[in-house]
Amino acid sequence: MKAASKGQGGAYAATADGGEIDLRILDKIVFACDAGMGSSAMGAAVLQKKLEAAGLGNIKVKHFSVSEVPAGIKFVVCHQDLVERARKSAPSARIVTISNFMNAPQYDQIVQEILDAKSNKNVANAGGHDFHGGVLLKKNIILNNAPVDKETAIRTIGKILVDSGYVTEKYVDGMVAKEDVFNTAIGNNLAIPHGIESVIGEIKNSGLAIMTYPEGIDWGDGEIVKLVIAVASAGDDHVETLGKIAMTCESEEAVDRIIHMSVDEIYDLFKA
Repeated sequence: MKAASKGQGGAYAATADGGEIDLRILDKIVFACDAGMGSSAMGAAVLQKKLEAAGLGNIKVKHFSVSEVPAGIKFVVCHQDLVERARKSAPSARIVTISNFMNAPQYDQIVQEILDAKSNKNVANAGGHDFHGGVLLKKNIILNNAPVDKETAIRTIGKILVDSGYVTEKYVDGMVAKEDVFNTAIGNNLAIPHGIESVIGEIKNSGLAIMTYPEGIDWGDGEIVKLVIAVASAGDDHVETLGKIAMTCESEEAVDRIIHMSVDEIYDLFKA
């Protein structure tokens, strides 16, 4: 399964008519079959389960007859024998063909393709309207903030991610909800608020935002936080990002040095 892309991150996928769709904002997939029943329903259920397991439950998979694909659909999965009919029914859609409804390897490839689209590595498209300058922007490093309560701090830094095109507002709600199941203050006066698994699909581009609170914020459970790094990333990209933050902030002394750095110094430390 191969997608046309404007850049390294694979944000765009080729459509049947030679155009392309932006996988970062995909929210519907049609599973098409000859009669709109049976095999397509089973395949749709398998693909939906895999999407949800990857945190992409915002993408809904519906099954339809290949001759009745709804207008405007951007992504279609069908049996290889139906590909020509699918192209006629949905000429502006990305079409992926399978040969095995229950165990098609293309299901995992579709999930990975969508996750990769959100990695924000579309360097070749740097001049495009949807390029956000990479994972970290200098304007998203805000220093010497006055203390606020925990939720205000999360929503403030979350809004920075929203305004820079990294996530939707639903992701910010997921950042707040995360604190109910896991305190994102991880020691060393550092907190790394990020969304719960179910809102990974609300990430448009991987991104960071950084705010410092020299006087400290009460983050609960006895944790005082002076450095807040909001994270929006998925899959292997998420693990890599968290690992880099952990190494950079390995001690309270390291965090203390960071909160006394300039914007340029912090940017150089955390940029991708």
